[in-house]
Amino acid sequence: MKVNSVRYFDTYRCLGYVANTNEGSIWNDGNGGPTYFEPLYPKYNKKDFIDFSESDLENMINIYEKV
Repeated sequence: MKVNSVRYFDTYRCLGYVANTNEGSIWNDGNGGPTYFEPLYPKYNKKDFIDFSESDLENMINIYEKV
């Protein structure tokens, strides 16, 4: 999976983001919740990505941003 773009947005609590990938989107709503993955449906299913942890998803964004 490869990150193609990242968009940040302000929330009333913090900063949220959505990262578009070739297989779906990585989300964090900026309200203190976890980072999660939403696959492109119906091509992919959530169970196909069960092995990705929150830190794995955030690391993919860091690699894209060269952090």
